[in-house]
Amino acid sequence: MAGATQHPDFETFGQTSTAYTPNLVKSALGPTGKPVMGWALHPAWGDHPVSHGQELTNSANFDQWYRDTPGVNITVPGALLLPRVAGGAYVFDSANKGFYPVDNKGFTAPPAKEDTAEADATVNDGGMHNFGFTTEVRYYSSTAAVRA
Repeated sequence: MAGATQHPDFETFGQTSTAYTPNLVKSALGPTGKPVMGWALHPAWGDHPVSHGQELTNSANFDQWYRDTPGVNITVPGALLLPRVAGGAYVFDSANKGFYPVDNKGFTAPPAKEDTAEADATVNDGGMHNFGFTTEVRYYSSTAAVRA
C-alpha cells in the first residue's frame, strides 16, 4: 500500500494451513534477549522436519521482526492493564471483541502505509484490524510484595 515494500517473510510462501508451526522460533531467547529463528523450516537445511514447507527466508530477515530496523518496522510501546479478579488473579479477557493492540498505530496510523484485514465476525467483531505485527512483551508488576 502507498508504495510500501512487503517484508519477504510475511504472507510470501502461500501456506494454506492454519495449524501452528513447530520450531519456527527456538524455545530459548538468544544472547541479546531476542527470539531466534528456528531451524526446522528451510528446505536448504537438509534432513530436518519441514512441517508446512518453507515459511522463512533467512535469519537476518527474521531478526527484523524483533529488532528496530528503519524502514522495516516501527516500535509501538503500550501497556496492557490486567484487572484483578476473584481469587486474586489478574486477567485480560477480550471476550468476543478480539485483541488488536496496534490498530491505527505503526504502519496503519494515518496516513496508512499498510492495509488492514477483516476479523472473523463469528468469534470477533468483524471489523477491519491490523494483523501485520509481531509482539515483544515485557512483564512488570506494580505489586510491592508477594507472600508465599
